[in-house]
Amino acid sequence: MLIRRLRYWLKRDEREAGVRAEMEVHLEEKAAALRGAGWGESDARAEARRRFGDVGLLRDQSREIWIARYWTDFWQDVRYGAHPSLS
Repeated sequence: MLIRRLRYWLKRDEREAGVRAEMEVHLEEKAAALRGAGWGESDARAEARRRFGDVGLLRDQSREIWIARYWTDFWQDVRYGAHPSLS
């Protein structure tokens, strides 16, 4: 359990880089669809960003989900470890 928790915190930068990369893929897909519909390169990119939403806010929401999951798993582990019939 402790090793898993440490690994979770040590790989934080990796997770955030993965989220950034994933968002870029989605932005590029939206921009490509717009270019296919006749939009210019810079206009398609700007419109894709507008339609996608606030990247910083979305990244923060992703981080909140990870943190909530971490604490949920942590307390589940604590309850399991403290349960008298399981010790």
